[in-house]
Amino acid sequence: MDNKLKIEPSESIAELRYFLKHFETRTRRWKIFFRGKSFEFDGYREYSADDDVSSIDWRASARTNQLIVKKFKEEEEKKVMFLLDIGETMVTGSSEKLKCEYAAEILLSLVDLIINNNDRVGLLLYNDKLQNYYPPKRSTKTFDIYKEILSDSKIYNGTSDLSNPIDFLTQNLDNSVSAVIIISDFLKFNRKIKHSLDVMASRFETLAFFVKDPVDINLPDISGEFIVSDPKTGQQLIVDPKIAKNLYEKHARDQENLVKESFKDAGIDFINFTTDKPFVHDLINFLEERVK
Repeated sequence: MDNKLKIEPSESIAELRYFLKHFETRTRRWKIFFRGKSFEFDGYREYSADDDVSSIDWRASARTNQLIVKKFKEEEEKKVMFLLDIGETMVTGSSEKLKCEYAAEILLSLVDLIINNNDRVGLLLYNDKLQNYYPPKRSTKTFDIYKEILSDSKIYNGTSDLSNPIDFLTQNLDNSVSAVIIISDFLKFNRKIKHSLDVMASRFETLAFFVKDPVDINLPDISGEFIVSDPKTGQQLIVDPKIAKNLYEKHARDQENLVKESFKDAGIDFINFTTDKPFVHDLINFLEERVK
C-alpha cells in the first residue's frame, strides 16, 4: 500500500519566485515580512512611502518639522521556525487536496524561498504531543528532507494540542529566531492555550496560517435523514441534516472567532486559506499587507 501523500509544490514555488523577483526592493521586503523582534536601534532617518506608519517617531518628527522614523539594525540572516499540526483532523478533505497536503505545499513553498534567500528554516511537528523537532538550518537538502517527511501519511494521527510545542519553543529557542509560523486548522484550539500563545508572541514575531476545508465551515445541503455510527462503540445516531447544519455551522463560527480573538489579543497576524482555492494569491496579498 502506498503511504505517500500528493504533495506537489513546484507550481506554487514558481509563482512565488516570480512575484518576489519583480519587487524592486526584494531583499528589504523579504526582511520586513519576517521582521522579527530582535532589532537594535540605529538612529533616525526621514520617512519614506515604503515605511510602516507605526514606525514614525512623532516626538522626533515634531522637533525636525518632518516625518522621522527610527532605524534598526537587522540581523544578517533570518531564522524562521514552522509549527505544523499533524493531528488527525488535518487528514480530511472534500476538495482535491487534503488539509495536510495543502498545508505542506504552503510550508514547502516558503521553505524554498527562505533557503534561497540564504536564511535558516526549522520545523516542529505536533499533534497532542511534540513529535519531531528540526532546528533552524541553512541547507539545500532541507527542502527535500521536509518534503519526504511530510509526504508520509503515517505521521498524521492523534488529536492536536498547540500548548506543548509553544511551551517547548519558548523554553528552547533564543531571540535570534526571527519568526514563528503556525500552520493548522485550529479546530482543537481552546482558551487554555492563550497564555502560552501570549508568551511566545511577546518573544517572537508570530504568524498563523489557518488551513480549512470548506466542510470545516459549512455543511452541504442534504435532504432526508441518515444514521452515523461510532466506529469504536458501535453506537448509532439518527441525524437530521437541516438541524445538524445549523448547529454545526454555529459551532464552526464560534470556534473560528475564539481563535481569531486570541491571536488579535496576542498581536499575531493571521491569514485564512481554504483547500478549494489556490493559496499563492492570498499569500502574496498577505505579504504586501505586512510590508505596508
